[in-house]
Amino acid sequence: ALTLQCGLFLRQAGLWEQLWTLLRLCLELNVFQSSSASAPNRFNIKPSIPEDQVITLEDNILSSQLPLPTLWLRVEKLREGVHWLPWDKPTNCEDPQRVVFPDDVSDFLHP
Repeated sequence: ALTLQCGLFLRQAGLWEQLWTLLRLCLELNVFQSSSASAPNRFNIKPSIPEDQVITLEDNILSSQLPLPTLWLRVEKLREGVHWLPWDKPTNCEDPQRVVFPDDVSDFLHP
């Protein structure tokens, strides 16, 4: 029940990257046996749109010459729809909030 409450809080706060990491760790902890858990990232989901295509879409939105609030809203909706998974490589990420290490959410599993 505590993991569910933490997950609901993370979802309501918009911390999708941390929520996904919490769910992945919870599934890996409860579903796989210790002998089969040696393979890392059993629940590794790849984003549906490549990052270079997202950048192209953002550039198209920014070059549309719409009012600034409309531009901001469209770019944020695009990012919200695409950037809900944690970043794979922490060295290449521009947004540090997208980099989620398992240690960041492990306390939610075993408080």
